[in-house]
Amino acid sequence: MVNFINIQAALDLQLPIIDVRSPSEHEKGHIPNSYNIPLFSNEERVHVGTVYKQQSKEAAIELGYTYVNPKLQTYIQEAKKVASKGSVIIHCWRGGMRSQSFAEHLMANGFDEVKVIEGGYKAFRNFVLDYFKTSFPLKIIGGYTGSGKTEILHELQKQGEQVIDLEGFANHKGSAFGGIGQGEQPSVEQFENNLQYQFSKLDLKRIIWLEDESQNIGKVILPASLFHQMHKAEVLFLEIPKEERAKHLVNGYADCGDEFLKDGILRIKKRLGGLRTQQALDFLACKDYYNVALMTLNYYDKYYLLGIQKKMTSRIRKLKLASTNHHQNALDILKHMKEMENIKLTAYSHGAGCGCKISPALLSEMLHTDQPQVLDKNIIVGNSTRDDAAVYDMGDGTGIITTTDFFMPIVDDPFTFGQIAATNAISDIFAMGGQPIMSIAIFGWPIDKLSAEVAREVLAGGRDVCSRVGSPLVGGHSIDSPEPIFGLAVTGKINLKHLKRNDSATQGCKLYLTKPLGVGILSTAGKQGKIDEKDIDIAAKSMTTLNSIGFELGKIEGVKAMTDVTGFGLLGHLVEMCEGSHLSAEVQFDKVPVFDEVHKYIEQGCIPGGTYRNWKSYGHHTSLKDERYKEILCDPQTSGGLLISVEEGEHLKVEQLLKENGLQAVSIGKMKAQKETLINVV
Repeated sequence: MVNFINIQAALDLQLPIIDVRSPSEHEKGHIPNSYNIPLFSNEERVHVGTVYKQQSKEAAIELGYTYVNPKLQTYIQEAKKVASKGSVIIHCWRGGMRSQSFAEHLMANGFDEVKVIEGGYKAFRNFVLDYFKTSFPLKIIGGYTGSGKTEILHELQKQGEQVIDLEGFANHKGSAFGGIGQGEQPSVEQFENNLQYQFSKLDLKRIIWLEDESQNIGKVILPASLFHQMHKAEVLFLEIPKEERAKHLVNGYADCGDEFLKDGILRIKKRLGGLRTQQALDFLACKDYYNVALMTLNYYDKYYLLGIQKKMTSRIRKLKLASTNHHQNALDILKHMKEMENIKLTAYSHGAGCGCKISPALLSEMLHTDQPQVLDKNIIVGNSTRDDAAVYDMGDGTGIITTTDFFMPIVDDPFTFGQIAATNAISDIFAMGGQPIMSIAIFGWPIDKLSAEVAREVLAGGRDVCSRVGSPLVGGHSIDSPEPIFGLAVTGKINLKHLKRNDSATQGCKLYLTKPLGVGILSTAGKQGKIDEKDIDIAAKSMTTLNSIGFELGKIEGVKAMTDVTGFGLLGHLVEMCEGSHLSAEVQFDKVPVFDEVHKYIEQGCIPGGTYRNWKSYGHHTSLKDERYKEILCDPQTSGGLLISVEEGEHLKVEQLLKENGLQAVSIGKMKAQKETLINVV
């Protein structure tokens, strides 16, 4: 009886695999390291197939036996060469008659362990295509043509790094000259098979280095899922002088034959232009390969720059290198990566994120003034209500919103810090129902402690967020400061009919909070070195999630008030809403969204200092059913969610919108008539 086995189990067993399909089928695509012992030759397979279609299945089977019977002994001899220990795996196209018949023949002739792949080669192909949907820890080596990226990959491999040489598997260097001196390219199908096999041997918890490539490498095509990941992955862009790169190209191509080089030049004639093409051909005729290389680099550098600008990632780190010494460049890359990994931005600041805010009580004391305030009548939201931003009425039904926010690092990764700071600052615009249109950076940097390269990463993170929301980073101001500081001054616009303030809630409104609380606790656990590895990214993911839903909420008339929850915690910002609206609020603590993981860190004492400052400022306005609630409700949030006050008749519309955007959509409480105690937590 034939024993079937699924494809994953078959690959895990690492037994010899025999492919009994015809030679042409095997050549088009096969399981790597499998052996082809064809049941039928190419011509025999075609003949059997024709009889099956034109006559009957029975006639085709009978014809098949006439071809197979004379070769039965040969099959056994060939199989013993492959599987001398008598254990083997068999497959055909779909695990049908060919593989089953072959397996039965081997079992009848002394083979102890014979298994047939269920679903055959077709199952393997589905397995391969699904495999590339796996999330890979990719790092991309980028750089202009002639940088020696492939050679650097090989040097990185010698240093113990995990590397996939895509061009090596494709037998093509990825340009008009890429096929020169290379062997025949595999089929797209076999390229995918070989690539999957190579990936399967790697540790997916460690970085995998790839060279930056187009989806097409010569005639082969990268799997769509893998290419999409490459398009989003961090790129290390090598900046090597053009003259050095030209020398590298001369060393690689000068001996390949002038006719091949001429053909390559003519392939890019349209991009080079007629004059440059002729100049390149003239240099070639004189065997001036260096100037041929310089001419072609003029085209390839522009082409590559356009490609890098279209990438879905903004994580493009640049590394200047002096030459194309591949060994030294690989060492410099590893040194650069180690330096970046060892950066702990939070070690350079005494506070973190919005937890750096001055306490509300002290801030009120600082802002108090007896000086007369002369305000422009067009300033319709100013400092009097402690709102998220100021608003200027343009007189045509639109308003200009302006705000600023900045703080010290709350995470160690520079790029992520930049993203968080920008997300937090821009949130003030969304919290008022507006649309950000322009941003200016506020930047302080300890230039004697942290490198310009790290600073550039912070700014890149901020620029990434600004670009995504259509609020380009158009300038800024920087100072040499003892601690890293980053944030934005953001300008937005709004239809004044959609303006949402924090002091306009009405009695009976339901309250919603769009993000879980606990960012301050998780960040403190990280700074104290107590956070579990699996919890490290929870806070960062929340803090880099934009509150862009505020723009849509602003269009809903039933949304009466809105603000974002940041350094003063949920309690502080709700007190401000209650005071401004002359109301009180009842909060159901068990409905308040909180990260599940924070409770264990509370037990370990990971409470931010800002929590106690917030309670000191707002605690007298609050009644708590359980004193322990304050550790959650006063937790200073950085880039927290939106606190929304919605009249009861419109709450279903708001809940639907929140759900559609993957946000918290459960009411946490209600606005009530004003009482002596502003907030009652039950």
